[in-house]
Amino acid sequence: MEYKICKLCGSIASESHHIIHRSQLRALINCKLNQVYLCNNCHNYLHNNRNGCELDYALQLEFQNTLEMLFIGQSFDLEEIQEALNINYNATYGLSKLMRSNKGKYNREDIILTCLGGEYPQTRYEKAKKNKKKR
Repeated sequence: MEYKICKLCGSIASESHHIIHRSQLRALINCKLNQVYLCNNCHNYLHNNRNGCELDYALQLEFQNTLEMLFIGQSFDLEEIQEALNINYNATYGLSKLMRSNKGKYNREDIILTCLGGEYPQTRYEKAKKNKKKR
């Protein structure tokens, strides 16, 4: 049996956390790059603690960096996107509906921004901090 290790605390992980939440981008639900393993305590902390947004931000920045390393170049077709993200055709097609194409190619920045749920981590983090201050 293979054990998964919690990305945040190093204990045995029991749950998979979507870095870009399912509600933000359904196309990446099964994308392994968009998932990290967490223990129950850390997963609950991320979702239920007012300071969880800071850890979420760190995970999203790491995901953004991964995407930037994967998509070296200016434009990519659907097959290249599917291969880079290791997702199925339907997920790739769903992702493509959220982006503009130019002769069957998709711009690198559009791909990355779309994979991040349409918002860069810095912007999402700043909004979360403002909302936290209002409470």
